[in-house]
Amino acid sequence: MKIEIANRALIKIGESPISSINQEPIGKIIEIVYNEVKTLLLSSYLWRFAIKRVVLAPLDEKSENPRFKYKFQLPEDCLTLRGICDYNKFADLRDYRYTTGTRYEIEGRNIYYNEDNLPISYIADIDESLFSVAFKEAFANKMASELAIKVHQNVGLVQLFEQKFEMAINEAINHNEIIADTE
Repeated sequence: MKIEIANRALIKIGESPISSINQEPIGKIIEIVYNEVKTLLLSSYLWRFAIKRVVLAPLDEKSENPRFKYKFQLPEDCLTLRGICDYNKFADLRDYRYTTGTRYEIEGRNIYYNEDNLPISYIADIDESLFSVAFKEAFANKMASELAIKVHQNVGLVQLFEQKFEMAINEAINHNEIIADTE
């Protein structure tokens, strides 16, 4: 999948496709750009295919935070915590943070909370085989934008592919692949 998206981006900027990420001279640039763009895109939008729900159990160690009884660790694949929830409703984290009395606190990869289980929803660093078509198109356009400046130093191409990226994001929203902020 990495090669497929990288080659789509390369073709968009007028470069020849590669057969391996290790292929010189552009392979190293592709590797860096790919990982940065993937993380950025997954964590910047609420892609439906990347949302996971779990109920965290507290860690065995005692909470160092005097305001909270329990300490939980975020899942390894968690890029962005979407919310603390029950099974029927998701609350916006902003609602928890700014209400009277803090209900939770995040420090590094840990969450402190006063209940003995913690149901969360988060954006996961998802396996590439689960990427939607709209995500791949947005990804390829964002990569093309990044590569246009790194490979060609062409600001015009950067602007073109940033516009195409925005169009791909809007298309994904219209097709309900991204959860809008109002949900």
